[in-house]
Amino acid sequence: MLHPTDTHLYSPLGDSRERRVPCRDCRRDTGNICAYCNTHCTCPEAAQSRARQDARTMADDVHAAMAEVVASIPDGTDPDVARDITATAGMARLMADTAAEHPQSSTAWTMLTSA
Repeated sequence: MLHPTDTHLYSPLGDSRERRVPCRDCRRDTGNICAYCNTHCTCPEAAQSRARQDARTMADDVHAAMAEVVASIPDGTDPDVARDITATAGMARLMADTAAEHPQSSTAWTMLTSA
């Protein structure tokens, strides 16, 4: 049984479950990559890469949700109301794109999650 740590660096089987390979992001040789959970090292490059992937996934989800909102505007809706709904959806898309492009920016995330 593995020691209950995030990186599984301790193993009763010795180091047979750990491997020493270059990090896919920073290319530094590290022992923090575990064969059991495939956890990469904790270098800043790896953290930024994960944040960018998470932000892009979130932005894609926002785009899909806003497309559904705009598509669900019923026929016969007052044109001004429909335009406001479409504009609001556009602003949500813009905030999602900003957050995806700058995942380290807390301002974009705050605006998006409070909208």
